[in-house]
Amino acid sequence: MLADFHFLRPLWLLSLLPVLLFAILLYFHRREHSPWHSLIAPHLQQALLGGQLLLKKQPLALPLLLCCWLVTSIALAGPSWQKLPQPAFALKKATVLVLDMSMSMRATDMAPDRLTQMRFAALDFTDQLREGELALLSFAGDAFVISPLTPDHNNIRLLIPDLKPEIMPVQGSNLVAALQQADKLLRQAGYPRGDVVVFTDGFDNNSFRELQDLVNNWPHRLSVLGFGTEDGAPVQLENGELLKTATGAVVIPKLPQPQLATLARQSGGVYTQASTTGDMLNDIINLPPLSALDQADTTKQIQGDQWQDNAIYLVWLLLPLLLLNRKYSSLLAIGVVMLLPAPSHAFEWRDLWQTRQQQAQQDYQQGDYNSARQKFKEPLWQGNAAYRNGDFQQAEQAYRSATAQTPTADAYHNLGNSLAQQQRYE
Repeated sequence: MLADFHFLRPLWLLSLLPVLLFAILLYFHRREHSPWHSLIAPHLQQALLGGQLLLKKQPLALPLLLCCWLVTSIALAGPSWQKLPQPAFALKKATVLVLDMSMSMRATDMAPDRLTQMRFAALDFTDQLREGELALLSFAGDAFVISPLTPDHNNIRLLIPDLKPEIMPVQGSNLVAALQQADKLLRQAGYPRGDVVVFTDGFDNNSFRELQDLVNNWPHRLSVLGFGTEDGAPVQLENGELLKTATGAVVIPKLPQPQLATLARQSGGVYTQASTTGDMLNDIINLPPLSALDQADTTKQIQGDQWQDNAIYLVWLLLPLLLLNRKYSSLLAIGVVMLLPAPSHAFEWRDLWQTRQQQAQQDYQQGDYNSARQKFKEPLWQGNAAYRNGDFQQAEQAYRSATAQTPTADAYHNLGNSLAQQQRYE
């Protein structure tokens, strides 16, 4: 404890200099040592040296006052010797479900094909995921947000059956873009860490090294459910024909299990090969939550920077000193008021340690969407908060501003949803 002792406001110790000066004067100007008594007639000493005679009647008056000054100065300097635990915000669980919509998902090495089995697995996943918010992405040649993070898993279930490779504007298997989009989605929602669960049968050729670099440098946990077999099978299109290359060769996509398993392990996740059994999702669903780890790390960081101000304890030392001299007892009330710690009101004072963006994200996660909308600066998130609050007209206006500033697929998708909620289908 002594090794950690320090003062939070050490400049207040300069107020001890007058105490030292007065102590010296008090010592050299006591009545019996005063040179004036040898120069002033005895009958005039009472009138001219009354203050010094008073010291003889009340010899402890000034010493007590100086002691009070000493204690008050030390208290105002803020003695501290222990760290003060501060509450950390516990983040809710966030999961991004990423579905592969490349043409290879129509391969027939899983009956009737990989796509059908993936839809069933995605529906099971949304059923078994009981806690936290869930988002839905799909990818082929590029990645697209189907639904932002929402606690309403049933809403995502309604979107899954309509997803198919033929509606994707760009063909391919760009898993890199999908992971980057998942990271962006989590960060925009205020989650520094989250779970990314990918249902896929592979990725573009020559992108494995880029995927490794991406996973090694992001804070999220990646888990993969692989669809297909290592032997592969032809891809049967909707019209019944087989997918072929430009030279006429039949395309037979194979599942790269070792590479997908490596990516999952690097981020602390798990890899599972899809099957027809009902327990294939257990390893992914039963992963320990990330939020507990996040809360522990945040609390440790805050404790290292916050120290307890123990000035209030010196009030108990001031109390007997002041009561010994009633003339100065009125100073007790002033000292107590100055040394009492100020009450903490998180809503009124959190500007001191949170930015407006952080406050908006916290309000959004706690369901205070009206407050979040007023604090968000980005039109897209203003619209998201208004949409969650049921104010679809306000959401429409915000989304239109977002599309005007940055015309992204997310902004247009959300704008369409806000118009649909208003039954404006034109």
